[in-house]
Amino acid sequence: MKVNISIQDFKKIKPIAKKTKCKIKIDSKKGMPFFFHRYQKRKIFLLFFLLVMIGTIALSNFIWNIEITGTDKIDPQEIKQLLEENDFKVRNK
Repeated sequence: MKVNISIQDFKKIKPIAKKTKCKIKIDSKKGMPFFFHRYQKRKIFLLFFLLVMIGTIALSNFIWNIEITGTDKIDPQEIKQLLEENDFKVRNK
């Protein structure tokens, strides 16, 4: 029989399995506690992972590039002026 159970339930089943003389075999361990246990000796990996996540979140809050194209009715300079008035920094190439 195969079942998916939590760690707490596994601890409850162990005494029952001993009384009934059944064998328990764990196929795979999944979840955050097992992930962290597997990588607890790799602290630099964890630090690097956290730095990458913080950097990704911080840099995703910025608008890196806006290209103004296809403006037949409005002059691109007017759009740039409106952006500057609304506290956007406009750099000309």
